[in-house]
Amino acid sequence: MTEDNPLINDIKLKAEGALEADADFYCALEDDLNQKWVDDKIRRQKGMTCEEDVDIKEEEIDLENSGKPYGNSDFKTDAVLSCPSCLTTVCYESQRHELYKNQYRAMFAESVTVDFDKKLYIPINFKGKIEETHNSVPENARNEDIFYPVNCVSCKHQIGVYDYDEVFHFYEVVTGYS
Repeated sequence: MTEDNPLINDIKLKAEGALEADADFYCALEDDLNQKWVDDKIRRQKGMTCEEDVDIKEEEIDLENSGKPYGNSDFKTDAVLSCPSCLTTVCYESQRHELYKNQYRAMFAESVTVDFDKKLYIPINFKGKIEETHNSVPENARNEDIFYPVNCVSCKHQIGVYDYDEVFHFYEVVTGYS
C-alpha cells in the first residue's frame, strides 16, 4: 500500500536528493589537505622545497594513512599563534615557555614587523627571571638583554619581542592548539 502512495514516493525522492546534495559539501580528506597546505607553507618559509608545485587530487592521497591524522607531518608545534586584536595568524610553529605558560618562542613568524628603531631593555637575572622592562638602554647593557618590539602587520598591536639571537618571543597572542 505504501509503494502505491504518491505522497510517500515523493517524500522518498526528495529525501534521497537532499542526501546527495549534502554529500557535495563534505570532503573526507579536508583535514589532511589543510595540514599539507600548512606544512608546505612552513617549508617555503624555511626555504625548503614544497610539494605544492604539483596539483594533488583527492584520489592521489594515500588512503592507508588517512586513519592516522597528520602522520606524515614533519612539523611539531605547541600552538598556532594569532594576534589577539585582529586574529591574524602570526606563527604556525612555536614552542611553549616552560615557566610562563602563556608565552611562546619561535624562529619563524609571518604577518609581523620588528621595530628595530625602538629598543627595549629587559634584564634577565641568573635565575632566568625577568627583572623589569625599561624603555632606555644603559650603555653597559648586554646584547642578551636588548629586545625589539614585534607588532602585528594588520593592526599594529604589539604581540611580542625579538631578541639578539633572532628568536621571536610571543607573550600577547591567542593560541590555537593542534
